[in-house]
Amino acid sequence: MEVVIALEFRWDAVGVLTWQRLLQRADGCSLQQAWSYGRAVAAQGHEVRRLLVEENGEAVALVQVALRRLAARLSLALVMRGPVWLVREAARHEADVLAELRRELRGAVLLWSPDDTNAAARRSTHRRVMTGYSTIRLDLRRPPAALRSGLDGKWRNMLVRAEASGLEIRAVGGGHLLHWLIDHNEAYRAKIGYRGPSPAFVRDLGEAQPPGHRLVLVALEKREPVAGVIVDRHGAAATYYAGCTTERGRALRAHHLLLWQAVERLASSGVGMLDLGGIDTDKAAGVARFKLGMGGTPMMLAGTYLVAPWFGAASERKGPQSPAAPFLASLER
Repeated sequence: MEVVIALEFRWDAVGVLTWQRLLQRADGCSLQQAWSYGRAVAAQGHEVRRLLVEENGEAVALVQVALRRLAARLSLALVMRGPVWLVREAARHEADVLAELRRELRGAVLLWSPDDTNAAARRSTHRRVMTGYSTIRLDLRRPPAALRSGLDGKWRNMLVRAEASGLEIRAVGGGHLLHWLIDHNEAYRAKIGYRGPSPAFVRDLGEAQPPGHRLVLVALEKREPVAGVIVDRHGAAATYYAGCTTERGRALRAHHLLLWQAVERLASSGVGMLDLGGIDTDKAAGVARFKLGMGGTPMMLAGTYLVAPWFGAASERKGPQSPAAPFLASLER
């Protein structure tokens, strides 16, 4: 007997609690598809739309879209690292979901950055305009001993040194230590010249997160901060979102201790995957080597596509030179 598949597309039909509950079902999802990220984007003045996809009455996918109006009749729509497939087999409906996005967002230029490494021929009808984002994913479902043994030998030795340094690691929820961390993270970003979220966006995202979904750890030596990290949870995953280290913190290997303690806390709370927040081997090679030392899996995502039908012509370019890049950057400003 032939099986009839009925897809239903429900726009802006569920609230924050349902969205969060459904994200928990996904086998990994990106921060950019979390409700809290959408709230932070909206705080920057952009419109946010959310789509629930159901197959025969069962929720199978979520898509969060950010929109920016450029002129009276022209706007940009961006799907960042979505859809989130709640059922892995539902990915076969990718073309149907993209068609629904085009229908609902007609008149908008639709930019789509899928959360996978697959630049397969089935996407050849869409024009790739931006090369893929590179990051590292760390599987936290392994036992703590296996996670530690998976560290690069030099990285593990630096961790042992940090553990013996007498540093105090403090979890903070606000106040002057959080401000110190965010300000120093921005100073380092500006010095190196790599793209990253503005201090305002980091704060907006933290305010949008549900209780317990942002982990902020600061390392102190004699009550003075020397390093800090911010990790944001989303569904059953988390992302290392921001961090900083002083010269003294670097000498003490404070960041090794901070991220290791973050891994332990996340794993014990049920988080299954940590995204180490991207790597840039050109402008931040040292940071990239540090993240690679944690023993995760490097990956380059498929890239950003201009979904057909598009307006005008575009050619693929790398990173910040892409015509899509200014819009991507503006969302976190």
